Amino acid sequence: LQNVSANQNTQITFPDSVIDGHPDLEGVSIVVPANSLFSDDGSRGGKVGIAPVPPDRLPGSLPEGLEFPVVITVQTDGAGNFDQPAPVCFPNLPDPNTGKKLNPGAKDALYSFSHDTGEWEVVGSMTVSADGLVVCSDPGTGIRAPGWHGNGPPPQGPPPPPPPCKNPGAANKCNDRCFEDSL
Repeated sequence: LQNVSANQNTQITFPDSVIDGHPDLEGVSIVVPANSLFSDDGSRGGKVGIAPVPPDRLPGSLPEGLEFPVVITVQTDGAGNFDQPAPVCFPNLPDPNTGKKLNPGAKDALYSFSHDTGEWEVVGSMTVSADGLVVCSDPGTGIRAPGWHGNGPPPQGPPPPPPPCKNPGAANKCNDRCFEDSL
């Protein structure tokens, strides 16, 4: 863990020993804004570190169809929140589902595991750098609390509603679908 500053932003990256063993993690970083780390009792400051997380060690299931190229955990020595989002960058690795990297300028989403809901949630947008090497959180977005974080495609929204029944009088009372439509 690394001390964070009350007076200037603090960049947190993986130690060289981690990058030496996993060169694909080059480019992962978070920037803790000055004096933004705080504990529930209101005290400020502390230490922050990051570590890679294997896909089989995630705290909860990912949304269906989502796989992260990299997952990190942000850990502290006790403080539990940032009062400003901590900008984060991930390497622009191939999407595990498509096998393709994002193009420079492409959009992605920052996901964080919510300890409150027990689910992965989108907490901000991200953009691929002009050189295509990293995907970084957009201004004003970033990590809000220690825990697990990754990047991936933004959700596509809720599924479209089913088509209307041809004969509404024949609707199934359990799911408002038409019996005759399924015949």
